[in-house]
Amino acid sequence: MLTQSEEWKVIANGASTSIAPFDGQDQLLKNLVNSDEKFWLHKFEQCPAISTYIYNMCAGQFDVIENPDKDAVVPMRIFLRASKRDNIDDTELFRVVNEGIKFYEEYTGVKYPWQKYDQIFCPEFRIGAMENVGAITFNDGYLQPKDATTDYLRLMLHYVALHELAHMWFGDLVTMEWWNDLWLKESFADFMAGTNITRNPAFANYKNSDQLFLNFLLHALSADIKKTTHPIQSVVNNTEDAVNVFDQISYEKGASFIKQLSNFVGEKVLTDGMNEYFTKFALKNT
Repeated sequence: MLTQSEEWKVIANGASTSIAPFDGQDQLLKNLVNSDEKFWLHKFEQCPAISTYIYNMCAGQFDVIENPDKDAVVPMRIFLRASKRDNIDDTELFRVVNEGIKFYEEYTGVKYPWQKYDQIFCPEFRIGAMENVGAITFNDGYLQPKDATTDYLRLMLHYVALHELAHMWFGDLVTMEWWNDLWLKESFADFMAGTNITRNPAFANYKNSDQLFLNFLLHALSADIKKTTHPIQSVVNNTEDAVNVFDQISYEKGASFIKQLSNFVGEKVLTDGMNEYFTKFALKNT
């Protein structure tokens, strides 16, 4: 990617390989720019084949925070506006993600499948967060002033971070073939994040984290009694129709169902199934 300012940060799915003044040697890019102006060329490692909806390219005048922990599972960075810098506990967020990866790797038996893990807090982002491969985007409304951040808001931020992290396996490593199977990523991401934050000893400092699954169940029941309820695996005729199934049924009811399923068949059966699923369908649709 080309930028007109050396100060701009550019983030893609693959790891950055170089940032250098554009020398005009690439004819395709040369035809796109005014040769009288100076540009910087950002290059990235090639990412494995991924689904189109989890492609990412972010660019802007972000502050960048690099994880100083050299023993982290993968390289991690946080990007955010300078005005939000004092609103984030980056040390804790890095810890949550790193310990979350370890838990997911052990739970699924599958190593973290991507090159790095960037978290980009975007102004006026249209949704809460998005699980782009190795470059997760968040609405920076999650970053409230520290004197306005309650234990509950802190728990919610880290729960969302673990939800998006779960998507690196559920949805990104293996992508559902069509939107009728949305639950294969969203229900599982809620279930995995809830399981991680309530079971992982590294998160014992979070108060009332065991209420996450109760919260899922109450939201599921609330949605299920309405006329708009639908099966967890529902009929989706086209991409416009798909928007209607991003709801509490596909998220919280599905997560509650999987938790019940885990209790019924036993966790080992469930996790063995996950391992077989990811091994068989890695970098594919199913």
